[in-house]
Amino acid sequence: MNTDVLEIRPWPDAVIDTVGHDPRSHYVEEFWLGILGPSTTWLMRRMAAGLEAHPAGFTMSLPETAGALGLGMKGGRHSPFMRALGRVCQFDLGQLHDEATLAVRRKLPPLNRRQVAHLPDAIRLAHQRWQDEQLRIPAIEGLRRRCRR
Repeated sequence: MNTDVLEIRPWPDAVIDTVGHDPRSHYVEEFWLGILGPSTTWLMRRMAAGLEAHPAGFTMSLPETAGALGLGMKGGRHSPFMRALGRVCQFDLGQLHDEATLAVRRKLPPLNRRQVAHLPDAIRLAHQRWQDEQLRIPAIEGLRRRCRR
C-alpha cells in the first residue's frame, strides 16, 4: 500500500443507509465508541465528513490524517493509525477494494446483540433505554426525525 494516500469511496448499503447512524451522531459516540475505540471513531467521523463534502469520494492523506487525529504512523502496519484503519475493516465499516482504495459506510449500523452484551453495564442499560424510547416513537415521527437529520 502507498503509505501516503488512500482513495476513500462510499460503500452504499440500502438497509444500513436507512437504519444506520451517522458516525458523528450521539448514538455512535455513546454506544459504538467503547467498541471501536476513540481513534477509529474519530477516523470514521473524519471520513464521513469527507464523503459529505465529496459524495463520490476523496483522496485522504494518511500522514495528515494521522497527525490530525494525534496518531503516529511509525511502526508500519502496527502503528496506531494503521490499527485504526484496520478496525474500520474488522468491524465491517469499510472494505479495501485494492491496496489504494477503501470503501467506507456513510452510516454505522445499530449495535448487534453480541456487541451490546460486551458493553459495560451502565452503557448496556442506556442502550436498552434508547431502544425502548425508539419503540415508543410513532413510525411517521421517526421518519420525520431521520429526514431532518
